[in-house]
Amino acid sequence: MSSSPARFVIIGNGAAGTYAAEQLRKDDVAAEIVMIDDEKYTLYNRVSLPRYLRGVLLEQRVYVRDMPWHEKNRIDLRLETKVTQVNFEEKTVALDPGGELPYDRLLIATGGRPNPLKVPGAESAKYLFNFQYFDETKAMVARIPDSKVAVVMGGSFIGYELTEAFAFRKLETHWIQRGPWFLRRSLDEPGGKVVSLLAEDAGVHLHYEESIERLAPRRTSSRSVSASR
Repeated sequence: MSSSPARFVIIGNGAAGTYAAEQLRKDDVAAEIVMIDDEKYTLYNRVSLPRYLRGVLLEQRVYVRDMPWHEKNRIDLRLETKVTQVNFEEKTVALDPGGELPYDRLLIATGGRPNPLKVPGAESAKYLFNFQYFDETKAMVARIPDSKVAVVMGGSFIGYELTEAFAFRKLETHWIQRGPWFLRRSLDEPGGKVVSLLAEDAGVHLHYEESIERLAPRRTSSRSVSASR
């Protein structure tokens, strides 16, 4: 009597989860593969999000895999579904919606998440965004036409890309960094100053060795969009 096909459950449909599912299908044509993700999108290229934010890349060019690809490879992709609990002893995951799902092998490929800004006023700030997911990028794009000022917090390369995108969109752009220069742990001071010159040439206002202490609504007519990474 033949045994039942193995069931692989993958939490997360980013690059790691999707390419793992693709390889599993190549290695085992009979396996049952279930992917779970709380977003509503199939795999998209997060590296393309800054270009989408700039307005130089169409939405369809951001996607890497579509639903027909999953269907062709018999990968059961369950979007807008959350894993609320993993029982490692019973080998089950609890889904919302979806009840309980048993597994033979489990891969958790959810990636990391930027720390939210934790200062007074941040919780009630209306136009404060982290930058990681497509919905966050879309929300910033929707806000740009009604904005005059953009503030970016973070001295990483992603902070650079956000700053570049807002400046390209002709917003008054402020870039706040805790360190004395860009990528202070990777670049020496002359290297960091090269980025400063490029940013200043693009009209960016640089704020080194500073951080956000609190957020408060503006009382003027100017509107803004803020992003942190």
